[in-house]
Amino acid sequence: MSTVTITLVFPIEYKGEKVNTLTMRRPKLKDQLRSMTSGKSDAESEKDMFANLCEQAPDFMDELDLSDYQQVQNTFRNFLS
Repeated sequence: MSTVTITLVFPIEYKGEKVNTLTMRRPKLKDQLRSMTSGKSDAESEKDMFANLCEQAPDFMDELDLSDYQQVQNTFRNFLS
């Protein structure tokens, strides 16, 4: 499986559009390396990597409900197992 669609429990409005789902692609080593060398905190690096994997801007991720962000984290972990 190369992508997973995540249905948001709490859809958000971003730049005038309602967003109900995110599509996350499988991570590559270069995605992790980029986040590890960004010089940002672990939390900011993770958020930026997830935004990249979902083809969204980092500030988009800021708007997610925490339970939806946890879905994103779980999807990422599932790619690794």
